[in-house]
Amino acid sequence: MYIILEKTEVVKLLNSLKRVLNDKECRFIFRDMKDKNFTFCYLYGISIQYIKDTLSRLEVDDFVYAVENTNPNYKKELLYVFTKQVILTNAIGDEDVIQLYIKFSLDEKKKLIITISFHEAEHDFV
Repeated sequence: MYIILEKTEVVKLLNSLKRVLNDKECRFIFRDMKDKNFTFCYLYGISIQYIKDTLSRLEVDDFVYAVENTNPNYKKELLYVFTKQVILTNAIGDEDVIQLYIKFSLDEKKKLIITISFHEAEHDFV
């Protein structure tokens, strides 16, 4: 079930995300290096630093929805879905306009960001 957040809630989320990203004790985990994530990151030379930088540039209008994690090991975890249009250089040197699909969780108390998805969106969210 999708959870739509009010604009003020998304602003709070993004402020929390930026605080954690700017904290020296921030822990960043890429929990699920699924084929989609791995292949996409490999083809475009995406580094953890690029993912962090992209997260820090997310804006309210990039927010799509939140969803409860269906993994029984992470029952109480809320996942946030964003999309962002970027220009990336592919393996042969051509620039591609990509609509990213980004899904992550955030635990501000633990200074922890867990990225679940970071790859090209499979459909439009507009």
